[in-house]
Amino acid sequence: LINMNKNEAKRFLESHGYIVHKFLGEGAFSKVFKCKNPQNQLVAAKVICASSDQEIQMEVKAAKEIEKAKPLDFNKYQFEFSKEFKQRAEDYYKYLNVPTVKEVAADGVLNVVIEAPLVDDDTWSSIIESARDRKVLYAEYKKLAIGVLKALIVLNARGLAHYDIKPANIFQCTSPGGLTKYSLGDFGLLCETLDPEDGQDGQDDYRRRGTPFYAAPEILRGVLKSDQIKKVDVYSLGVTLFEMYLTKVNCIRLVNNMPQTIKKLQTGTYDPGASAPIIKQNFFDFLKLCTKLNPSQRPTPKQALSHAFLG
Repeated sequence: LINMNKNEAKRFLESHGYIVHKFLGEGAFSKVFKCKNPQNQLVAAKVICASSDQEIQMEVKAAKEIEKAKPLDFNKYQFEFSKEFKQRAEDYYKYLNVPTVKEVAADGVLNVVIEAPLVDDDTWSSIIESARDRKVLYAEYKKLAIGVLKALIVLNARGLAHYDIKPANIFQCTSPGGLTKYSLGDFGLLCETLDPEDGQDGQDDYRRRGTPFYAAPEILRGVLKSDQIKKVDVYSLGVTLFEMYLTKVNCIRLVNNMPQTIKKLQTGTYDPGASAPIIKQNFFDFLKLCTKLNPSQRPTPKQALSHAFLG
């Protein structure tokens, strides 16, 4: 891998058959462009453009793991799957913003391009910043939660957890017919749902997972049990929704002290009130369940999907 600035990365893509439309942004080790790939598909192409580094290798490995999470090839089995099962598998899979890893050699140097389906925006921009009023969009929160939970169920079925659920990693996608869905992306911290007590190195690795503001308390304490690993993403989803709600109703002070605000939610000193509409009560019940401080009381993604708020 070689270092490249934005213009060099753009020229690199163009020299390999990409038609670059727009520069979308950059990370510590990459540049991202909206473009058409050589197959004439509109994609977000991330060029890994830094010297070889452990974090780069983690990102490439994570992208390849997500590629493996594709729906089952039902034809290779001797027994029949029901039509309903096949449809459910296909439906859940579409909530993953699945990347494709392409290794490109140029002048004897190997570079990596990670393609992902193009999205409209992340959820913070699409739900919070673009709104003109303070109306809380419970239908959008419901749609977002369903999309993330279905994506997590697919990952969990493949023995994986995301470990970095937050608004910037949840994307709004609009179909040609105008329907909106939310998909989960950015799998750089993806981790297997293995027992973290296998060794001290494993414990250290799990402690580093996630963005602290959204991370489950057991991650911050460095204390995880194998049957709780799937639940860390549910906690982060709860924090994400709660943060978006509080920002929407202009309670920034509560956002700035989120750990204490979540404790208020858990103890009932912060609630929507008895006269609140049923949709709002269900929303807060869902938030309270997702942000249980004790992971043994918190649902898995599959269990959370059956909550009344999402019905």
